[in-house]
Amino acid sequence: MLTKEEMQRMIDEEIIMDGYDDLEVSMGWYDFMEENLKFPFVTVPLEKRDGNTENKVAKITGLISEEVGFINRDFYLEMESGDDVYSIVYSQLNLVKASPETKEAIKIGEYWLGK
Repeated sequence: MLTKEEMQRMIDEEIIMDGYDDLEVSMGWYDFMEENLKFPFVTVPLEKRDGNTENKVAKITGLISEEVGFINRDFYLEMESGDDVYSIVYSQLNLVKASPETKEAIKIGEYWLGK
């Protein structure tokens, strides 16, 4: 598991190193997530779409946001739940089952978002 210092160093030296404005920082995050999130992975969304309080497992199948989608520090992923396909905001993920690379990328993203 990465320490806060290691995550901050990775963010500063690898992800946003060449980011001189919001768009360039956003592009760095997009590239990082595109390279490190291994789809599909399983989540239980923190916010329910239908008002149902039951925790439903969903599959995250892809990255929706483009480079500019990371400017506000949150981005969208494609989520399948039953026969339905939705977009879900990254900050609403509650990771259940994923590859080690995905878990690490999510952890770094959560640190960046201040979770």
